[in-house]
Amino acid sequence: MRLVAATVGVVLASTGLAAATSSSATAAPGDTVKVKVTQRNFVDMPTTLAPGVHRFAVRSVGHSAFQLVRPDAGYSKSQLLADLDAGFENGDVRAFKRFERNLQLAGGVSADSGEKGVMWAKLKRGTYWALDTDPADLRPSQILTVKVRGESQGGSLPAAATLTASGDAAWAPDPAAIPASGKVTLRNESNANHFFGLARLKAGRTLADVDAFVAAITNGDNPGKSPIRFGVGFESGVVGPGQAMTMNYDLPAGEYVMVCFWPMPEHDFMPHMFMGMYRQLTVG
Repeated sequence: MRLVAATVGVVLASTGLAAATSSSATAAPGDTVKVKVTQRNFVDMPTTLAPGVHRFAVRSVGHSAFQLVRPDAGYSKSQLLADLDAGFENGDVRAFKRFERNLQLAGGVSADSGEKGVMWAKLKRGTYWALDTDPADLRPSQILTVKVRGESQGGSLPAAATLTASGDAAWAPDPAAIPASGKVTLRNESNANHFFGLARLKAGRTLADVDAFVAAITNGDNPGKSPIRFGVGFESGVVGPGQAMTMNYDLPAGEYVMVCFWPMPEHDFMPHMFMGMYRQLTVG
């Protein structure tokens, strides 16, 4: 898992910005959409889908982070890259907000070699881009265009425990616990984009230790060692306002912290976690 503690460069690598190519096949309604991410981070998947709920099965040669985004009409891949470069590299708030304003982020899922990432998402008619967000560099030609058109196949997200983002940067308090494995729905009822991430608390550490760790970072003090084991848990792709996705997961039982590292440009691109967007969650 590449859940990271708030560097602009890593956030950039997790916003849906990486390589993609594809076959030109059309996925049959109701079929699983098979996605393959190659060694060079190219995405191979059907380029025509029906509107409705789709199950995406993502396999990868190495680590990958599959992401779906829906650009507004007239917003180009070149403009996307320019806005991200200006926003993340140069701290241009207007460029970053233009990027957010012109892209609906429909969720995503990670996959590692030998493992399969599975997600469900409801797609509307229109144009989407499919990307591997793992690498930091991207060319417009590497962003895959996917057309969603034709008769709707309908469907709904599978039944699952639901984790919800609300407000500007907050997690809904329920549920307090989820099973150790199965499906989880990630629902964004807030007005901002969010990652949904879980990271395990280290043995003997509590949420109070996380409070102190976050306070030290936001105050510019030395936080010491993190009370969170970021290598154990999961993170989704980015889920935009009003969007929801479901994904498979399998975690060791224990106490976890639910976090979001999406940046707030109005606050020097501080990730949401360090604006208070974290809470404890029992797994298993």
